[in-house]
Amino acid sequence: MELEGFIKRIKSKACFQECGCRIWDEWYNPEKVPYNHNEEIKRKMLEEDDLDKIYGAQWGDFNN
Repeated sequence: MELEGFIKRIKSKACFQECGCRIWDEWYNPEKVPYNHNEEIKRKMLEEDDLDKIYGAQWGDFNN
């Protein structure tokens, strides 16, 4: 599923989770949630669905 998600340029954490791919659970878009170690921010990081420019999005934008 992960490769399929990359090919489709999926940036939604929920889409990966629905198919059993949990590796992206702790990733998030840093423009939406600033990185910090406090518990409130950690919770927001886990809840944020937007993964920003993970591999599939970067591959699709290559040389554009």
